[in-house]
Amino acid sequence: MQELINTSCALNGAEIPALIVQEKLWELDVDDDLWVDLTQHGAFYDKDPPKWLTDRATKQGIRVMLELEHCMEESE
Repeated sequence: MQELINTSCALNGAEIPALIVQEKLWELDVDDDLWVDLTQHGAFYDKDPPKWLTDRATKQGIRVMLELEHCMEESE
């Protein structure tokens, strides 16, 4: 991520996410930085946030697509 920021390939205002210690992965809480909604902090102020992040229908479509793929895998 730092390389993307340095080469101006990241979105304006992009920040490096907090490091997650692997040993503490299963101890994450709802208040940990991992769950911060980037759209609420202006990370997409120069353009619309991606639909997978904000659009309810897109999120639902992704879930349905994944469920269909899992069903097809089980059928095989």
